[in-house]
Amino acid sequence: MKAEWKSIKEHVPPIGQPLMVNIFDHCNHKWKILYPVYYLERPWERGFGFYYGDFDNRLLTDYSEVKAWDFRPDVSEGDFE
Repeated sequence: MKAEWKSIKEHVPPIGQPLMVNIFDHCNHKWKILYPVYYLERPWERGFGFYYGDFDNRLLTDYSEVKAWDFRPDVSEGDFE
């Protein structure tokens, strides 16, 4: 199953579901794929944010900018790219 990336600028991800995200790591100047990442309401300020693994690890745009997201493909169905 091929990943069908959705641009964060065009599609708001669902709240609270585990997502696979494509980020640009500004510190190392590299593209990365992270899982599980959750799109959640920020607990101490207004708005929403992306949280990686444990909900305490918020992805900050200045360091790890989320560019696209997709639901995790079911690898039991075959290969994914």
